[in-house]
Amino acid sequence: MADPFSILTGTVGLVEVAVKVVKFIDETKKGVNSVDEDLRDLATEIKDLERTSNVIQNAFKKDMNDGNTTQDDPAAESWSAVSSTLMDCKIALARMTAALVRVMGESGSSRRDRFKRHRRRLAQDEEMSDLRQRLNKGHQRLQFLLSTLNM
Repeated sequence: MADPFSILTGTVGLVEVAVKVVKFIDETKKGVNSVDEDLRDLATEIKDLERTSNVIQNAFKKDMNDGNTTQDDPAAESWSAVSSTLMDCKIALARMTAALVRVMGESGSSRRDRFKRHRRRLAQDEEMSDLRQRLNKGHQRLQFLLSTLNM
């Protein structure tokens, strides 16, 4: 005959596992339901960042080609830093785009397809987070550099 303490301990363990399983299922369900919208938002964010990057790059080229900035000009060093930061951001954007393509995989709208995309997104979360941080740092640096150039 089992003692009451063992039965109680076993029951508490089962309840704990059941709660964790329910939380996992709920999070997975929410992720599956939102994965397509989240990926569309990310794709839009990437396109917007690429457009902004191109605008800054065109301003750089125009300033250099118009003769507004010479090699001896202090602004040349700032523009050089802008160029370097832009290249780093473009590399991060390219890596983010590649990760997005990996997550998207084959198209399909069935629940199973969305589940697969959700799992692939979870697998890419750490890399995407690192890339977002890298882009955020680049954004902050570009803001600073462009502000100094605008003075």
